[in-house]
Amino acid sequence: MTLELRAERQTGKRKKSLPLTSQRLPEIINEIGMGRSFGLRTYHLITFVILVFTPLAEDAGMIVMTNITHALKHEFHFSNWQAGSLDAFSFSGLAIGHYVAGFLADLKGRRLPIVLGYLGISLVGLFMTLASGYKSMVLLRIFHGIACGVGVPPAMSMIAEIMPSDWRPFMFIIFWSFTAVGETYAALGLIIFMPSLTESTSWKQAVLWSALPAFLMLLSSLARLQESAHWLAVRGHLVEARIVLEQMARMNQKLDVLKKLGTLPACSHDLSILYNVAGINSRGRCHRPR
Repeated sequence: MTLELRAERQTGKRKKSLPLTSQRLPEIINEIGMGRSFGLRTYHLITFVILVFTPLAEDAGMIVMTNITHALKHEFHFSNWQAGSLDAFSFSGLAIGHYVAGFLADLKGRRLPIVLGYLGISLVGLFMTLASGYKSMVLLRIFHGIACGVGVPPAMSMIAEIMPSDWRPFMFIIFWSFTAVGETYAALGLIIFMPSLTESTSWKQAVLWSALPAFLMLLSSLARLQESAHWLAVRGHLVEARIVLEQMARMNQKLDVLKKLGTLPACSHDLSILYNVAGINSRGRCHRPR
């Protein structure tokens, strides 16, 4: 099965059906645009808010982790070498997270690593408050670094794939500016809970403070984040890509673009749950290319 883009020619000939491939997706996305009057419920704005919190959560988490080391040293009686190594393990985990993120995003899609990143930061932040010694803290620091790093590269890829071409430079500027927002958020939490950075009884509150944005975005991503239509089309999931494009057009009030996508063939399974497109239930059978 192939998706169809119905192009009406002015030569008096019959309408010709052209295959809609991944190369044609930028054209469709540009036509859909950012939505009328840049409304608060447009597809791109809702998605961008979820994506832009990945660098915020990463920097907030790393700043807090590197500033609670002195307090951990006093509470757990770490040696100078043990205390200093904790930061090294955090950044080692961050490097691993960035490295595996690209492979995971190409194999499993952009949405999964973003959700896993938010989930990891939330869970590790909670478990870190229960740590009892050096070994457990080392493992949690490594996993925390991985969780911080795994979501940012897929978020960058999704911005490049779903945003209209005219908006991409501006969106990337906003995206990377949120690293400073994350650092400011972390500094605010440290001022509130650990003003001298030596309070051995308040570092747990600072850790939970740093994990709060990730937890909120975890709930939002589970509820609203959809897979990249470009990735779906490249991997051959053309029906699913069409469904995401249809949802994008509906939310942005560009229903006229749907006419160019043709009729969506029915499927024997519900794709709305798998790809987070609410309200779309497909019945019948899909004929995929073999």
